[in-house]
Amino acid sequence: MAQIETNLQKNLNLKGYKTVKNGWPDLLVTDSKDNPFFIEAKDENDRLREHQKEMLQTLADLGFSVFIVAKTNQLYQQHKKLHLYNAKDIKETETLPEALNRIEKEIIIKALKQFNDDLKKTSAYLGLTYRQLRYAISKM
Repeated sequence: MAQIETNLQKNLNLKGYKTVKNGWPDLLVTDSKDNPFFIEAKDENDRLREHQKEMLQTLADLGFSVFIVAKTNQLYQQHKKLHLYNAKDIKETETLPEALNRIEKEIIIKALKQFNDDLKKTSAYLGLTYRQLRYAISKM
């Protein structure tokens, strides 16, 4: 880390700010409406490191959708607001946008069931505004 970064991080921390430098997800993705979300990809023998878990949880707490795509299901526990998908669940004939749209739909349906179709609770859980959730549902 460059000296200026070290000094900046130290000063921000002293002022009570939380700073996270390491652990950024592999991909920042935006959909056709420029809504951002993050993807962390892991191979079979790879694992989430503590700084990655911290970063992913911080992004989720800020309202971003965060996905972990892994080759095996046994490596990870699902964290609050983090979504785990197995890479084999993405069909070889699907494009990435098609797979992401399908996965988004599955997550919304699962969350709606979890909260008995209560849109306010579901939108809060998913980190969406009520309006964003209604729009997502209208596209399904």
